[in-house]
Amino acid sequence: MGQAWNDLAEASKDEYTKQAKDLKTTYDKEYKNFLEGLSPESIKAIETATGKKLRIPGGKKARSKELSRASGSPGKPLTAFFEFMRDFREKEGGEGEGKEKVTAVAKRAGEKWNSMSEGEKQVSSTGSLMGQRSIQP
Repeated sequence: MGQAWNDLAEASKDEYTKQAKDLKTTYDKEYKNFLEGLSPESIKAIETATGKKLRIPGGKKARSKELSRASGSPGKPLTAFFEFMRDFREKEGGEGEGKEKVTAVAKRAGEKWNSMSEGEKQVSSTGSLMGQRSIQP
């Protein structure tokens, strides 16, 4: 079989590869629908019988992408640095004659960020702490 596959023209291999990809996509959709239709008791029974955890096709990454695309999704919160960058661009990004290049503004912001203490980095423009974690010096 390996020799027969190697002897096939690339166009034929591409056709089989496309068919396999389409079948995999169809399988993933049907399997996901199957899993969503199961009760928690059924899932636990299957996992106990097989000794394996049932997984959503595509894994955690696919699930997180799906959730982020859902309407009304707030998205990930900004890190302290990106919160700072947003405020910096609003306050200092467009001053002067004409608009500065984006790289020049980013460079100035980076220099300012690096000169700030860890405590200053934790405070947003509204004065609230950024996130729940504290940064150790």
